[in-house]
Order: sequence, then structure tokens, then C-alpha cells
Amino acid sequence: MLTSFTVGGNSPSHTATPEQINVNDVLGNSSELLIRRSGRRESLQIGSLLQRIQDAIITVPPNNTRALLRFLDSDGVDLNMYMQTNPHPEAAIYYFPCQIEGGDELIGWGLARDAERGCETGLRVSRGQRNRVQAGQASLILWTAQVLKGLSPDGIAPDGIAPDGIAPDGITQGGITQGGITQGGIAPDGIAPDGIAQGAVRPVFYCSTAGTNDTIGFATAASGNPCTRALQQCQDSGGVDCAVVTMGSWWTSEASLYASLDCGEDVRPEASPPPVPVTEATTEAESAGGVVGNPSADDPAVDSPSGNSPSINSPFPDTLALPFSNWVEGTGQTLEAQIETALQQPPTSFCGVQVYRPDDFVIIPAPDDVVLGLGDDETLVQVRDTPDGLQVDVLKGAINVRSPYNTERDRQLVTAGQRYDQASTGNTITTFDQDAALTSVDMEVLCTFASTPSNSLNISACAEQNLLIPPNPDGSPSYAYCNREQASGGQAGDQRILQMSTSSGEIRLEYEAFDVPDRFQIFYEGREILDTGLISYSDTLVIPFSGRSGRVGVSVTGNPNIPTTQWNYTLYCP
Repeated sequence: MLTSFTVGGNSPSHTATPEQINVNDVLGNSSELLIRRSGRRESLQIGSLLQRIQDAIITVPPNNTRALLRFLDSDGVDLNMYMQTNPHPEAAIYYFPCQIEGGDELIGWGLARDAERGCETGLRVSRGQRNRVQAGQASLILWTAQVLKGLSPDGIAPDGIAPDGIAPDGITQGGITQGGITQGGIAPDGIAPDGIAQGAVRPVFYCSTAGTNDTIGFATAASGNPCTRALQQCQDSGGVDCAVVTMGSWWTSEASLYASLDCGEDVRPEASPPPVPVTEATTEAESAGGVVGNPSADDPAVDSPSGNSPSINSPFPDTLALPFSNWVEGTGQTLEAQIETALQQPPTSFCGVQVYRPDDFVIIPAPDDVVLGLGDDETLVQVRDTPDGLQVDVLKGAINVRSPYNTERDRQLVTAGQRYDQASTGNTITTFDQDAALTSVDMEVLCTFASTPSNSLNISACAEQNLLIPPNPDGSPSYAYCNREQASGGQAGDQRILQMSTSSGEIRLEYEAFDVPDRFQIFYEGREILDTGLISYSDTLVIPFSGRSGRVGVSVTGNPNIPTTQWNYTLYCP
């Protein structure tokens, strides 16, 4: 197992850096999900693994497919973390091990006391490519121009064009972006949009490591695993139990990047910016900007950074207390040198490096005492990329959110029932309809995955909302997924719940009753929406439905007079 440190608090705690991500289950059309390995794409299947820092899962719009991802160590042991990809109109990328770009995701962690947790040092969340272009992030335009020249960092075809002729970043087959920039990356006035001269664009994969005796390592690579060299640096410095702290990537074409060096407490008193205490009343500037600073250890009161939401009188005074952090700012070409220079300042404790785009944030699961103090035993969040910015709803437990958008770039506590919004105008914390979120189709699918014994997924929220589907008395599943052959049988018939991918659209039923007639019925939200009566042979029926739930009931009645009757059916996702 590759063990890492959680950088924070008074002492380092061991957590686990995922060494594998397993595709545990899929609902929908798996052709809408691809795996990129070494710049090549391949079909995603149940059981597919991501194992290298360059590996990624890519969604292909229009995406109505959901996948359950489990985070594992090198021995295949679950790391107390899962992610469900949800439908989203734009392409999304899930980078191994702890980075997502765009899309819509449910992400959950158990308690740290129960098992080591994957990505506990932080899960980096970035906007999707198209939304970044529409938001005017100029560096991406040059990046997409280089993609069209042959690079395929997100797994799209070598020419940068998706099968429908539109690349995920909005470039057409004609090579013109929505903003009128040619595929050469030059605006009509001849100036590259981000002011960076044209040149080869390459990815930079980074890794930071630390030892228990305050030794550190930091390395980058354009390909291969940078952690090998970072671990060697730590060991060469006399490090004991050197382990990975963080991993991630950026692109050399990016015009603006930030890196936080999160170190042990009071490591560099000369570094800036310092923590800002929070009192009962936020300052006028904080209220206007929608951001508050980090509270001191002596001040248990934490006010919400949004004027529209209630204050959080946290009983956890250290929840937001950070290890001391030093921030550096640069471009994709200069950031590496700036990080290395900052790390050369003699620390008295280890440091971890986290890289951000200006509109990124990092999600850090809250400590157990915070979650338990709220009456929860798990943390469950839903992250979305919206046209206005990034959004995360906390359905259960609590998280800390870290972002360059924050005035002092300190963590902000977000607890169950609260929504963190990060847009170009600033960041806010408001409330949302928690009950509706906990009973959504997204949650129904997650709880159907959790109802599958082989998935070994324990989610308290599913039991609390009565969304788990119990097995039949004989132990066989009483549910099935759309797009798979759900059932076959004879005179005894069958009843089961079918999990769909959405709550509206058209259900397509393909049945085979052979020459002996059988009866097929479909029920939705307490009402019958199909009754074929006793019918023979095969056919395909289309049934419209619309409501709140994504589950339908299917009943098959075998012919009561002919015991040799046989039938089967498949219900396809809308």
C-alpha cells in the first residue's frame, strides 16, 4: 500500500493514496464512458481499472450513463471512498487519482476511524473545458489549439474532434472556436489570447512526498510517475517512512496557476498570507466579497461567508485551523521553479503541494469529530459544473473547501444542508433542499448500487431514506438495471424493481413470450402505465413516463394454463 500523510493538525496522520480506481458498476450505455490510457481511448467496462497518474475516465456527451468508482490500494482493499458519475450535458474527465474536471458527481467518505480514506489530503475540482472557454479562460484556447495539432490530453481523437464534429472544448471541425479564435491559437490581431508565444504544450504531472522526520520531496514529469523521483528525494534527505502527500497535474500553456504549500503548524512565520481570525461579525469587505478568513484556535465562532445563509456556530474551533501555508502564483511554464524555490526555505515540518487553476477548489473531508458532532457517520457531497461556476452540496457530514478565490485562501467549513458556490463574482455558502437531494434519482441509483451485495457499499443515507432495495426471500435480487436483460422465467412469473437512469422520457420494453401468451405490466409511482394482457411472440413497446422517481416496477405473469410457458424481457434506459 502507498501510504500518505494528511497535512494538517498537530501531527501527521496516515491516510491512503489510491493506487487503483475500479469501475464497480455501470447504469446505462457504457459507450458514453471511455478510459484514456497513454493517450489512447478504450471502452469502459465493469471491472476496468485506472492505475497510472495519466489514466482518466472521459464522459461523451450527451451522457446519461452513471458509473460507480471505488478507490483502492495496491492490494485491492477499499479505501473508504467512492464516486458516482452522473449525467451532465458537457464532457467531464475523472483523472487518477484525486482530480475531476467538470460534470456532476456524488462523492462519499466513511469515517477515518473505520478505515483509511482515499484522497483525504484533498480532491481537486476543476471546471469543464467548455465552461472554462465560455467563462473567458484564455489559456484554454491555446491549449485546445495545441490539441488540434495532435495532442490528445483528454482522450479525444488525435485531431481533437469528437464523433459529432464538435470537440468538448467547443472547437468545430473547421478549427474555429466559439470565440472566433483559429485552431492556430491566434486572434485576428495576431496575438495569442493569453499572451504566451506559441510553442509545444505538454502536461506536467507532479507529486509531493514527506517523511515522519520532516523531510520532503517534490518532482514533476511529462510522462511516467513523478512519485518515484519524489520518494527518492525524500529518502535521500534522510527521510523515514517517506510517503506520498499529493499528486496532480497542470499544462504548460496555462496563463495563471496557484500552488499552496501546506505545511506543519507555524512552519514559516514569515510566509504570507497569515490566517485571519473570524469574530461574531464579519468585516464589510468580507461580507461584500462573500468570503471570511480562517478563525483562530481560540475563537469557536465561525460565520457563514454568505450574507444569505445562517451563521455556523461551530463547536469545533480547530475545524478550519490550517497548517501554515505558503502560496505561490505563476504560469504553467514558471510554476515548477517557483514551487521548488519555496520548498528550499528550511521547514520545521513536512509540506504538501497542491496546484490550482484560478477557479479550482479542493474538497477535504472533515475530521471524524466534526462529522459525528453533526449527528452523521459519513460524508456525502454532490459536485456540479454549472455555466456560472462550480458548486458543491453537502448532503451528509461536512467538508472543508480550499480555493484561490478565498480572500486569504483558507479552508471554509461546509456542513450538511449547505451549498458552496464558486463563481467569477466570488464564493458563497447558502442552503439547499437537502431532503430533495437525498431522494433524487442520483441517490436512487447510488442506493441501488449499494443494494448489490457484491458492491460491498455501506451508505447510511440510503437506509435512512428507505432507498435500499431488499432481496427476495430466497436471497435473489429483487431489482435490475435498465439496458440489461432483467429477467426470464416461466409460469411462476416475476416481480422486480427496475432502476432507470432518469425520471422522465420513454421506456423501451423488448419482450419475448414465444408461442404461449404471457402478461407484462409496468408500474410507476403507484400507477399502472402498461398492461399487455396475455400476449405471444416478441415485440418492442415504447412507454412514456414522467415524475420524480427513476424506478419502475415490472410484473410478469406466466400463462396460468400452460406450465411449459417461457418468457424474457429487457427494459432499456430512456
